[in-house]
Amino acid sequence: MNRPRHLCDQISAGPVLALILFFSACHSKAPDWIERGTALVQQGRYEEAIAAFKEAIRLQPDYAQACAGLGLTYLQYGNRSAAMEQYRILKALNSELANELFDIIW
Repeated sequence: MNRPRHLCDQISAGPVLALILFFSACHSKAPDWIERGTALVQQGRYEEAIAAFKEAIRLQPDYAQACAGLGLTYLQYGNRSAAMEQYRILKALNSELANELFDIIW
């Protein structure tokens, strides 16, 4: 019986899930996920960046910078309605940051 060599060989749900599982093993703090998400956005890898920002939010739901990063990434990905949803969430966490996001969206 052949055994998978690494975690990615075991994943059949796609690269985004593989990325989340891989970095979950390596990074356990929300700021690490924001850093990763930011790097992925700079590479134009928006779906993976969205997954990274969502993981940061999962680890720390009140992390305003993660919500802002997710909102900006949605906007760059072309999903204005999802960006606005992040604005609404962010407004309860940090109104100043939310207003900055809103200004960028509109």
